Amino acid sequence: MQLPEICEVLLDALEKYDTAILPLGLYASDELIAGKTIKPRQMEWQEALIPAIRSFDGRILSSRLQDTYCYEAAVNIPELGRISLEILRYSKIKVRKYGSGYHVDKHEDRSERKNRVDLSGHISNLWKRKNAQLGNISLLLLIAFDKDADPLRRELNELEKELNWAAKNVIYQTRSWSDKAERGFGVRLSAWARST
Repeated sequence: MQLPEICEVLLDALEKYDTAILPLGLYASDELIAGKTIKPRQMEWQEALIPAIRSFDGRILSSRLQDTYCYEAAVNIPELGRISLEILRYSKIKVRKYGSGYHVDKHEDRSERKNRVDLSGHISNLWKRKNAQLGNISLLLLIAFDKDADPLRRELNELEKELNWAAKNVIYQTRSWSDKAERGFGVRLSAWARST
């Protein structure tokens, strides 16, 4: 299996998981864990990505929640070797209950989150990593939510021009859709991968 196929399988797994757990979807997947005040945001890792990795005989070597927005793992894929994987969650929205349904809070400003989740830095790490222990392949997955129907398209286009990741042999795949539970936001999945 080649690296672009791995990216496609992981993005497919996340999109299918979004549909499978409606009306929560990826946005609220942590709500699947009942009874905890602080819920870990790693359900997509446990329920979608681990099974996808195992589907091509991959092994999970390590995994850890770095912070609220970032999950890190090391996996081994027989045909490719060790992969350093980062999963970022990025939301520019807040969904609240209004009446009998859930919708985006139009008055909530989450623009400061852009500064907390340095997407540019995470992408740049794909070609800046110097520690061979991390793996011979670096893979970054982004799960993003925004009010726009095509979330982060403009920001990602600007980053692509600024960082010129294609010139650095970075594979890039992305897809987006409107929230399937019709809460008034868009979902963006992106994958960047590079062999070191």
